Amino acid sequence: MIEELIKILEEEYNHFLELVDILKEKRDSIEKNDVERLKKILEKERDKLHILDDLEHERLNLSLKITKDLKIEPTISAIISVINEPLRHDLAIVVAKMTNVINEVSLINLGIQRMITYRLEEFDLIMNLFKSQDKTYDKTSHIPSGIIFNGNA
Repeated sequence: MIEELIKILEEEYNHFLELVDILKEKRDSIEKNDVERLKKILEKERDKLHILDDLEHERLNLSLKITKDLKIEPTISAIISVINEPLRHDLAIVVAKMTNVINEVSLINLGIQRMITYRLEEFDLIMNLFKSQDKTYDKTSHIPSGIIFNGNA
């Protein structure tokens, strides 16, 4: 069962690596304001997250079964502490790789979130500038411009 857990973790790790690439594409498309590309990337991201969610459930169920059989705390750390070499080494390595790639995903997502927040603040600033400007009138009706139905439309 430990071999199966390692296999699932390796598969999860590989999908997380692919997610990192997707998130980098997402960040790039946001920087370039490429909405059409962003739509396609969001679909790829959604599909990848579904795969990762399924693998996570599979890993959690197997981990719970292993820890129940071993009568230990239901954590990967507990499993590592009671199994023998070489499986202990293999499991520890894949867990370390997973930790690193999950941290990378978190950092990229944080950067994307900050980019979006900045863009929204920039948009709010522009909108507030428009709101604070004096009203202007068109030449024929002395009605504030921007009113949709001023009789001249």
